[in-house]
Amino acid sequence: MTRNFLVHTVVPEPEELRGLDNLKIRERSRAHDLQRIGTLRFLWREKGRLASFGLWTAESEEFVWRDLMSLPAFPFMEASVSEIEPHPNALHQFPV
Repeated sequence: MTRNFLVHTVVPEPEELRGLDNLKIRERSRAHDLQRIGTLRFLWREKGRLASFGLWTAESEEFVWRDLMSLPAFPFMEASVSEIEPHPNALHQFPV
């Protein structure tokens, strides 16, 4: 059974990525792969920062971390993973 996770990633020192165009290309490709297979369901950029929020689905948090670590930019980022579920007071649920 799959579960939902909210993942927040931040690259605290974006200057470390300067000149690493190949890394950015590989990062985009891997993120697209994760979206195609359904692990990374939705992805948002945090305005004004090199940070993102993603809605991930996986069997466990360990699977989310495994896939996060497969991202080429993972060594440069800080990441947090929180399992989430629908709130009982929500009038509308996000489609997952």
